[in-house]
Amino acid sequence: AFEKFTHFMPASQHRHVTPANLFHAGRMGATMAEDCGPCAVTCAEWALIDEVPKETVNAWLKGCSGLPEDEALAFQFGEAIATQSANAFELGDKIETQFGRDVRFELAMSSALVRAYPGMKRGLGLTKACSLTPLKV
Repeated sequence: AFEKFTHFMPASQHRHVTPANLFHAGRMGATMAEDCGPCAVTCAEWALIDEVPKETVNAWLKGCSGLPEDEALAFQFGEAIATQSANAFELGDKIETQFGRDVRFELAMSSALVRAYPGMKRGLGLTKACSLTPLKV
């Protein structure tokens, strides 16, 4: 079972056409909606590996207010997917209009799959909610 679960990591990181800042903003929106600080920090570290500036990543960790419009859109889309909000349809349509169907697909898939990690931690009794720690990289 664990071996099968490990396939979520590469699938949740599938990115071929989405700009790195949008991709990781979407992942961060979904991850933070799950109230999991360690997962958000892990998401932030993957963004840094993908050469997203540290200042940008730290802005995401504070939420989506004040973000550039395209990053805020991706962040809100990830958040809407994680919270099963009806806004996901409208936000997804905006993303598709501006960036194309492939970008919408990659953001939707990644935002949906990153939710598996906090869910497993809760399911296994490892945490109820996690505090967000600042990025120290």
